[in-house]
Amino acid sequence: MSEILSIFLLFIVSVFLHVFWCRARKAKDLQIRPFLFLAIGVILLYIFLKPAPPDGIGSSPMKASNAPVYFSSLMLYVLLIPTYLIFYFGMNVESPSRRILVEVEGAGQMTYEEISAVIDNDLIISPRLNDLLKHGYLTFEGDAYRLTPSGMRVAQILDLYQRITGREMGG
Repeated sequence: MSEILSIFLLFIVSVFLHVFWCRARKAKDLQIRPFLFLAIGVILLYIFLKPAPPDGIGSSPMKASNAPVYFSSLMLYVLLIPTYLIFYFGMNVESPSRRILVEVEGAGQMTYEEISAVIDNDLIISPRLNDLLKHGYLTFEGDAYRLTPSGMRVAQILDLYQRITGREMGG
């Protein structure tokens, strides 16, 4: 149980280090790579610096009977990383739904027409196209957008995921 608690605490330390990093850098873009380096660094420090308790006291991950808990704890840490990244990405990307919620919260209430005046197609489409261009999933040739090979792979993966989960197209 102490292994799992230690892993959760280490993960919280990784998140706090990432928040500190983001605030210190004041960068406008997403800081995913620094989080990955921080998270991997923290877990490597844990693995290499974890002292083995003296014989007969406590538990050591080096004992065969403790190995499943130790490795399960490490796997839990690894699985927490994408969970945090999904949350981090969702909170830092301007989505139409998030924008609507913020606008209605600020106004108290809004009619459809008032919301339409605040949220236009340029707000919805342009940032997504720019992001897809920036990351190399689309190219702009002449007057049309085209998928790059990596964009085609992503589109195929998303299509497969939708067929597997039985979900309709989302955004």
